Amino acid sequence: MKAVRASAAFAIAAVLTFWCSEAEAYRPFDGTDAAVVETGEMEFELGPVEYLRAGAERTLFAPDYRIDYGFTSGWEASLEGKAAYGLTAGLPAASLVSSDVLLKRVLREGSLQEKAGPSIATEFGILLPRINEEHGTGAVVNTIASQRWDWGTVHLNAQIALTREQHADYFLDAIIEGPYDWLYGRSLRSFTNKMLACFGPGPP
Repeated sequence: MKAVRASAAFAIAAVLTFWCSEAEAYRPFDGTDAAVVETGEMEFELGPVEYLRAGAERTLFAPDYRIDYGFTSGWEASLEGKAAYGLTAGLPAASLVSSDVLLKRVLREGSLQEKAGPSIATEFGILLPRINEEHGTGAVVNTIASQRWDWGTVHLNAQIALTREQHADYFLDAIIEGPYDWLYGRSLRSFTNKMLACFGPGPP
């Protein structure tokens, strides 16, 4: 878990250095690891300031937050989201987007829990309506496998979702980290995200 937090710090620095280029849509979820916080503990995560350009539209995101709470052994509850500020005409001046309520369960304790073999977990929950944005709800289910070796750690995510716009979506994610004892483990993330308009009409 600490290695993921360290690599997140590296990613924050990278995002602050490079502004995003054109993007087509918000992603309703992201990758994670097959571990949960300890029972009775709470974690607060804050992301960087982000700038999004989608065609002629410009949006600033800050902060990007996530709150995790270990409410019983092997389980955690999470609340996450981000504040968005429209910088061009026609966009809401301020809105709350990408808000989710999630539960994560460790199905198999492994190398992330200092045991043999891969750690396996599942995460599922509700995609909440966006304040001053789209008002639909959705759902997401994620399967996570993590394996730590001396040279590094790999986290694999396979997610399916029903988006707030009532489209089916899937998301594949791989996070590759450097050695666990690095102060700031380098990470490489690759993902494939494809929209499948299986439910209802496409976006207006």
